[in-house]
Amino acid sequence: MTEFVYVSESSRVTMLDVAHDVIVIPVNRMGSAVAGLAGAYAKKFPQGFGIYQLICRDKRPHPGDVHVPDESHDILPHLPFFMFTKDHWSEPSRIEWIEEGFKQLHDELKLRPWIRDVGLPKVGCGLGLLRWEDVHPLMVKHLDGVKQIVHVYGSNTLRVSQGTISRIGTE
Repeated sequence: MTEFVYVSESSRVTMLDVAHDVIVIPVNRMGSAVAGLAGAYAKKFPQGFGIYQLICRDKRPHPGDVHVPDESHDILPHLPFFMFTKDHWSEPSRIEWIEEGFKQLHDELKLRPWIRDVGLPKVGCGLGLLRWEDVHPLMVKHLDGVKQIVHVYGSNTLRVSQGTISRIGTE
């Protein structure tokens, strides 16, 4: 049975601050990271952002895909798993894309038993505008059985209106 560790939303620690073997970055397939976790990742790890852009250009991913770059590189302190949760950054996610992403994440983790732990955000529940109550059961269903410890990070609730993003407190 998989161990899920839920990191409090009131914690000042973000997923990007912790030394996980893998971090899952929810991204769009356009190669842009202007906000949310993808935006924070691009600022903190520009080399990782460059890898994401190459995946978008060369692999032409679809929502629901999980892409793992070549593990032989030594430029990042973690292995990024890019989970494509939407077509365009300004559009919402769809629950079926998130479910497919969890299925692929499960398969990728099973292929890599040496990975000890994973940092995972509440995929699709920030700028993707999905409800955690809908996403959480899919995460548990599809990640159950992986050997890794899955650290699930919360986020502040965001309001998106007419292209403007503003924080409105915690969930």
